[in-house]
Amino acid sequence: MMGAINDWTVRDLWARAEKQGGEWPLAALRALREEVFPFAYLKSAHIPASLLVQVPFFAFELCKGGYSAVELRKAGYSIADIRTAGYVAHDLREAGFSAQEVNLSAEEMRMGGYTVHELRGAGYSAKQLNRVGFSVQDIFRGGYSARQFRVAFEGYDNISLELARIAGYSLKELAGAGYPPKDFKRIGVVWPEMRDLGFSIDELQDAGFLPSKMSVDELLKKLAPTFDFFV
Repeated sequence: MMGAINDWTVRDLWARAEKQGGEWPLAALRALREEVFPFAYLKSAHIPASLLVQVPFFAFELCKGGYSAVELRKAGYSIADIRTAGYVAHDLREAGFSAQEVNLSAEEMRMGGYTVHELRGAGYSAKQLNRVGFSVQDIFRGGYSARQFRVAFEGYDNISLELARIAGYSLKELAGAGYPPKDFKRIGVVWPEMRDLGFSIDELQDAGFLPSKMSVDELLKKLAPTFDFFV
């Protein structure tokens, strides 16, 4: 035991160990490992994390001591150790860890600066991103499909399609995502825009884009005297 350990003690011990070289630096650190002192003393003495990992000092101890996630990664600590050491998503992103490796909550990932594109690649759903404040445009630009967008906004029945249009999805994409014709009617889409979206005549009639079957029959009867092919 060394007695009371202060910042100066650690600095002096490390300076002497570095000067001796060889096995001295690791031997000095192993001696320090047995003592109780603030881990910030290690940082203030400029002891590299690459040596501390060999003693070993734990990742959470170095985090408390002021070492960055970048330093720990370079030193060889695992993502599992660093991830649970007390660093936030921003620290982990700066250290070069992917969204898939970090895998914290969607809110933490957003606060950490991960992009929608990165989060989509890591398996986060559009619904998760919607819940933590990403905009509809973010979700569109991040590469989510119109169908995934629709699932994300399931509770927004009256405005879901309108939001999807604001985001940037085409009418063709939205029709393929399963939005019914009545929703298109509600947001002001007109008949010429509906023609090539793949809806059936019955669906378009029910939504009011085409006259009802009875109206069509009446129209044919009215036109029959004029055109021979109706006879």
